[in-house]
Amino acid sequence: MLTVKKLDTAQPRKGPYRLWDNDRSGFGAQVTPAGTITFFQAYTGKGKRKFLNLGRYPDTGLREARDQASEARKLIQSGVDPREARQEARLTEDRRKAEAENKRQLEASRGSLEQLLATHLTTLKQKGRTQRYVDDLRGTFERWVPTSLLTCKVADITPLDLQRVIGSAISKASPNTANRLRTFLHAVFKTGLHHDHNPAHVNSELSFGLSMNPMDAIPSQPPSAATRDRALDFSELARIWTALPFAPGSPIMKAEVKLQLLLGGMHFTEVGQARWSEFDLTKSLWEIPANRGSNEAGTKNRRPHIMPLCPMALEELKYLKEFTGSTPFLFPNTRRDDAPMSSTAPAQFVRNRLRPFMDEQDRLRGITPLEPWSPANLRSTVKTRLGELGYNSEWRNRLQNHGQLGIDVRHYDRWDFLDQKREMLEVFERRLGNEIENLK
Repeated sequence: MLTVKKLDTAQPRKGPYRLWDNDRSGFGAQVTPAGTITFFQAYTGKGKRKFLNLGRYPDTGLREARDQASEARKLIQSGVDPREARQEARLTEDRRKAEAENKRQLEASRGSLEQLLATHLTTLKQKGRTQRYVDDLRGTFERWVPTSLLTCKVADITPLDLQRVIGSAISKASPNTANRLRTFLHAVFKTGLHHDHNPAHVNSELSFGLSMNPMDAIPSQPPSAATRDRALDFSELARIWTALPFAPGSPIMKAEVKLQLLLGGMHFTEVGQARWSEFDLTKSLWEIPANRGSNEAGTKNRRPHIMPLCPMALEELKYLKEFTGSTPFLFPNTRRDDAPMSSTAPAQFVRNRLRPFMDEQDRLRGITPLEPWSPANLRSTVKTRLGELGYNSEWRNRLQNHGQLGIDVRHYDRWDFLDQKREMLEVFERRLGNEIENLK
């Protein structure tokens, strides 16, 4: 019988020899000339004498070796070669580890929504978008998309997940905000689709696993009354004008609303990000550059534009210069003078301060409040009211620097049409001034 004492006192010889259990089970241990003791189970398989290695002593104890030998004999009795079974088990384990590693690598390569956002914003910058535009989009994304979704793998995000995001924007803001968010998210996932299917990215270590755009399943929302595009009439403009001095809020923000109207209803990126260096108050001219630099947009169509300054606009600019003339911008950021105000600031001022103030004053006077409006409506307001005053669409488009079609594009001169622009703005100011006088 093989015992621990026998194993401990076994001495090496010139050649290897075996110590056996006396039960004819085939279990034993081999001692090499170097003194190494290895347990084995002897058996016959396919007509050949074979030995199954059960481990070295003392790393493998005698009891453990006996248990292994007993399990091996059960396999032999059932017709299974234990060496082949062990080899198959090792192959199975190797395959399992390989599959686990492949899965780990695949999981690591599957991009999260946060990574997709970074990819999308990088793509926008490569296409020439300003840093401010990119930062505004990032802020919109971070405001509405929860962190739990940002860390999700893109391929695991479902339309139902996105439905909740858009639903939150509808309930907390407006359908118009939800539609803008939907458009942005659709563009983000489109970037992921193009990334995965771009032949140039075949060997990319990052993929998003998209086969469709999940935003396709989310319908856009009909605009709400509070945010639909509308043109205010002159009487409404006069009510706003006379309410502004008394409304809560900074004089700078109030001047922005007035100037966005008096400067032809130009885009916020043109008015709100304007620099004092662009204005010649002596010559009554505003020269809008095609581009202002990496952080501020110029004209929307990237063509320089000249705007005449009429009396009411000049008066408002001179008043504003007392507050911000020492800074580069007409409307500096509240946190730093070397940057323009946030693109959302005017709309927030109108929505949160001016309109509630006007509604309360109208209620006290028994007057029907104005239908909801926003600074975004001022552009269409100017264009509509000028049409009402008899100016055709070509003149109005020239004023607001709409892209022109045809031969005049090749011969574009920013100084062209200056007298006509001045005429339209002067007529607009006179009509507005008359309405304001009528309210006094």
